[in-house]
Amino acid sequence: TAGGVWASAAIAEELYIPVRQALQSRIFWALALSFTAHALVVSSIIIHIMPYLSSIGVDRTTASLVTTALPISSIAGRLSFGWISDRFDRRRATAFGFGLLAVGLICFAAASSIGVWLLVPFLVLFGTGYGGLNVMRASLLRNLFGRRTFGTLFGILMGVAMAGSIVGPALAGWAFDSWGGYGGIWLIFAFIPFVSLSILLPFLRLQPTLVSRVG
Repeated sequence: TAGGVWASAAIAEELYIPVRQALQSRIFWALALSFTAHALVVSSIIIHIMPYLSSIGVDRTTASLVTTALPISSIAGRLSFGWISDRFDRRRATAFGFGLLAVGLICFAAASSIGVWLLVPFLVLFGTGYGGLNVMRASLLRNLFGRRTFGTLFGILMGVAMAGSIVGPALAGWAFDSWGGYGGIWLIFAFIPFVSLSILLPFLRLQPTLVSRVG
């Protein structure tokens, strides 16, 4: 109900979890690990999208258009998930975002064998999930730990997630050099969002006020 949503928002407004306590909680590290995986997948696609499209026969002009369209398509996710996170269950929104990311990756991988037309659903699904999860990262952190320590915790989470941004592109490049193509690594990466969900969602069943009790 609307009353319940606003009541939850009021609780979150008053919530205060000290930084040390937050860093000792399993919830924070589940969140950090999940969004490290998100960064791994997204950074790999962004860096390798042009070489991949060239390797499957997409001309340079079309590949450039697809590359440009990806961040533009993420705007839909940022706008819609921001609205959704204020009004509905953030857990379901997060699960939906990871699901979009995974299905989009499958379309991206399959474009090499089924047809380049799959780049259209890739842009819609992956772009929306990519942008939406960027919003949910901050929204979940704010809801779980309150606003007084948000800046510090968000900085730590982003610092941890940088590991994914470093490892992912290197791994994709190694796969291309070793396997002679990107298709296999994209399919492997498509499972990563589901792994992230399996890590994150059990913790998100807890109420924010229970952070201090889970250790």
